[in-house]
Amino acid sequence: MFVLIILNHNINAQQSFGIKAGVQFSKMKEFVLNTNYLTSLQAKGIGVFKINKSIALTPSIGYSGKGFVYRNLQMTDNLGNTIGTADAHNLFNYIQLTVPVSYSIGFGKANTLFFGAGPYFAYALSGKGKLKNIHGTVDPSSWALYSDDTYKRTDAGLVIELSGTLNQRFLISLNTDFGFTDVFKGEEAKMKTIAGGVSIGYLFQN
Repeated sequence: MFVLIILNHNINAQQSFGIKAGVQFSKMKEFVLNTNYLTSLQAKGIGVFKINKSIALTPSIGYSGKGFVYRNLQMTDNLGNTIGTADAHNLFNYIQLTVPVSYSIGFGKANTLFFGAGPYFAYALSGKGKLKNIHGTVDPSSWALYSDDTYKRTDAGLVIELSGTLNQRFLISLNTDFGFTDVFKGEEAKMKTIAGGVSIGYLFQN
């Protein structure tokens, strides 16, 4: 009980909150077809809870866009005739909770480097597919990814993060997410998310 009280006191005395946003590149590790990287956004609220001089919890929660691109798909008409090519962009709009445990290294009095790893849990509020980079007589089109029973909305995996703070307020963060969940419901393929991104942010001090 005494240890828990001391730990709780240390966390409460050394905590800060903030926001971060940036770009993310993602694809699907698919065991049938090759996918290409999709560029999307991420925006999250973050917390820094220092347990001691070297260890901190650095959780975040917010929007994480992930997905994949199929490039140069051969498009056909109702009779099976080739009418052109297009890229199919597939974006999943996730709300993601990330809970890394980080090792921190101080540089001077106001700069800190965090290196951490931990689980993430995500739920897709929506998803959209869209044809881009069209060649030929292909009509532009879009579709809802969850309109049928093709994909699972939940995802979970491991995140590795490298973050640095300047003056204990300004933040730059690199993330790599490795999905462990097969988000495809079909039996003919397995799909797991892979993503990497960079964000900048700001910490509001107590």
